[in-house]
Amino acid sequence: MKYIFVPLFVCIISSSVFGQNISSKGGGLKKVKWDSLESKIPYSDRVELVNSVKSDVKDLFHDSGKEKGFFNRFHIADLNSDGELDLIYSMPEMYTRVWLNIDGKLKLALKDNGVIVEINIDKEKTVLTIVDVPYSPSEMHLLKIFELSTFNANPKFIYESCTSIVNITNVPKSFNLNQPFEVKHEDVELRFDAKVDSATDYFYIGPLGNSIASYKRGSKGHILFEQKGNDGKDWYFVRMDNNIIPVETFHDWNDKNIHPNLPKHIHTLGWIDGSCIIKQ
Repeated sequence: MKYIFVPLFVCIISSSVFGQNISSKGGGLKKVKWDSLESKIPYSDRVELVNSVKSDVKDLFHDSGKEKGFFNRFHIADLNSDGELDLIYSMPEMYTRVWLNIDGKLKLALKDNGVIVEINIDKEKTVLTIVDVPYSPSEMHLLKIFELSTFNANPKFIYESCTSIVNITNVPKSFNLNQPFEVKHEDVELRFDAKVDSATDYFYIGPLGNSIASYKRGSKGHILFEQKGNDGKDWYFVRMDNNIIPVETFHDWNDKNIHPNLPKHIHTLGWIDGSCIIKQ
């Protein structure tokens, strides 16, 4: 599978399929409404909680610990519905850390690159959605889902899914389909626009065209949206399923401390020529 280089723009997708976690092209990251989620505690107690995990984030304290408002970057919430206060740190262009309060002591339960854009808490599980904005032009934007079961005796966040997208992809404003399909030809191209382009130098590194990746016969996915292209063909905006994202597409995939296990579901978004697939 081949991947193209992408420029570093803050440009992410928005769709009901993914919970409207991030804003449309040209916008920024969706912000969590901490005021409605966070437990209110005295500032001195917040400082005490944050200082208790200082050994887990020495670099953060070294780089930002003396800045005004530093302790307000941490958030206090009961994430596993056990009545105890847990601690969250999540800042754009930095990383996310979550500590769970277990037996009166905060223990690091999640360490990941990216910023939290949505938190859903109920009595059975907590779901975190994290957007990883890449550090270099060779990487892709990632939408990552982590789940925490409240019934786990040793609670920890499980990496459930990862969706990647080239940041200049022409994304529909809304998705109205969820139709399974299978690729019927060899080397079918997934593209970032609903047209065939093999010659344009979009990234000033050579004429790579608008191809994101090449898929073999039998590859599977779901159609999210369809339209007629300027060439008269049916084009589908799709989510390719169960494809492994190459190491070069983002910086921490091989870091076992950050991602000890691959997520259960890996997807890539883009456009595909309707004549190259079979609807299931």
